[in-house]
Amino acid sequence: MTGSIRATDGRTLGDRAKLTRENLLTCLTGLLADKGCGDAKVVDVAKAANTSPATFYQYFPDIDSALLALGQRAVEDARAHAFTDTASAEAVAGEFFALRRKHRVVLAALDSRAARGDQRFTAIDRQFRAPVTAALAALAKERDPSAADDLIQQRVLPLVLMLSAASRDTSRSQGKATRAIAQSTTRIVGMVLATPAQLAA
Repeated sequence: MTGSIRATDGRTLGDRAKLTRENLLTCLTGLLADKGCGDAKVVDVAKAANTSPATFYQYFPDIDSALLALGQRAVEDARAHAFTDTASAEAVAGEFFALRRKHRVVLAALDSRAARGDQRFTAIDRQFRAPVTAALAALAKERDPSAADDLIQQRVLPLVLMLSAASRDTSRSQGKATRAIAQSTTRIVGMVLATPAQLAA
């Protein structure tokens, strides 16, 4: 995470305080997994962390702020991943599914808040999608070097939105259904953005 981590009163956190904050976020993630995205409360997080609500409020003004911190972690993981070593659109799509599965508990909570119209969570969702969007745009440009950048974005954005929607479906599915959704969606992306040589292979 870039920049210093600070308490709600603006103080820079020391090592011990960072551990306390980390424990609160870990406990919040566990509660989201157990209770779902709408039921986590400050008192529950504090109890799970063996501390008090007052301690929670030293680090986060409310649950949504803690959720945003978890969301920012997912964004940073996506940025670090970057998909830079991936040679095909289908492989990029597959890696995006894997990344969303890794963060599925947190992303489900963010999706719930975004669905209510909270622009902070909508922004996190866009940031999480940005690396895969860039990777697919680069592959689309490779396929059609003469295409203008805005046209490339018009081609890629619907595919990324389709991937995001399909990955949400896989989080609600089980076993074979999950694999079928992932495989069919990644195949579609691969076919749309494949180079002529890839299509001929």
